Amino acid sequence: MDVEAFLEEVRLYPFLYDKTLPNYKDKEEKMNRWDLTGAPFGLTGMQVMLKFKNIRDRWMKIVSGVESSTRSGAPGNAGKIKWPLFAIIDDMLRRTPHYAEK
Repeated sequence: MDVEAFLEEVRLYPFLYDKTLPNYKDKEEKMNRWDLTGAPFGLTGMQVMLKFKNIRDRWMKIVSGVESSTRSGAPGNAGKIKWPLFAIIDDMLRRTPHYAEK
């Protein structure tokens, strides 16, 4: 599966991940969109929803780790982020008010 193409497809529908949008709470609309998003990749809506959740959770873990490693008094061994999808998901989620503060 081309994960970059998958993320670009999800980016087109911010209500799938932006909790501030009114459609975010519409479970039926979101599930329909997940189904449509997964179809080109040969996956079900539930599979792509979980795939995105895993990617988002990994991003959250990296972001919180980077912030904690740059605190005052922390050792100076905060290296570069090596995850190739980080830039894509970071750009996507940092634009949403809910995740921007992370």
